[in-house]
Amino acid sequence: MGDVMDRRVGFVGLGAMGSRMASRLLAAGYDLTVYNRRRERTRPLEERGATVASTPAEAARQAEVVVVSVADDAAAEAVIAGPDGALSAVAPDAIIINTSTVSPRLSRRLSEAGLIRGAWVLDSPSPAARRRRREDNSSSSSGARRPRTTDRGRSSPCWVGNRSIWGRPAPARR
Repeated sequence: MGDVMDRRVGFVGLGAMGSRMASRLLAAGYDLTVYNRRRERTRPLEERGATVASTPAEAARQAEVVVVSVADDAAAEAVIAGPDGALSAVAPDAIIINTSTVSPRLSRRLSEAGLIRGAWVLDSPSPAARRRRREDNSSSSSGARRPRTTDRGRSSPCWVGNRSIWGRPAPARR
């Protein structure tokens, strides 16, 4: 992967949290392609220079990193592993970061589906989602397995908040 600002990033899901994260990536100078099922949500980012995709697959096609921020398990599965989902078009060795609040079972399935494509699918729920889970006495999970087609022993960078966060994929927990 090239210099940080040369990276192509796809972003799927522009609700309250997703639109803020995508906006920060765009402000930082990333080459950003966005998708949202309701097209009007993409307009503010398009006006600032983001490319708008017609499907999650199109948002992922040229991206090295794809960030997903959607409402629930069904939406996450559709935009990541569905027929027009990110995994249908993502390049081998790409990283899909799922910031959605999803079940550990789905996280494991998406990680396994990523392995088949040689991509990383990382579960990384947002801090606000984690706070909501704690208040509800639920547990959070994160993790992914390293694809067999590559040997990335190093950590993978994610830039979606006020600071850089570095994370190493870990096995999903039950």
